[in-house]
Amino acid sequence: MSVKIGSIELSMPVLLAPMSGVTDMPFRRLVKRQGAGLVISEMIASQAMIRHTRQTMKMIEKISRRTTNGNAISWV
Repeated sequence: MSVKIGSIELSMPVLLAPMSGVTDMPFRRLVKRQGAGLVISEMIASQAMIRHTRQTMKMIEKISRRTTNGNAISWV
């Protein structure tokens, strides 16, 4: 069974929701290995994205280029 979100088709209908302080890279990697179709980073403030701080860039790091990743951005 697959799920389609816009033009993106996911082979597994399991999504990891963004959870601040929880969905860091090791956790996203673990969930992806267990079969999630889409993993999403923890919630990130838009101002932090604009500043490109090291901590923010680490939060949005992708698992790999072959994996469906997403970032949760809060427009504050």
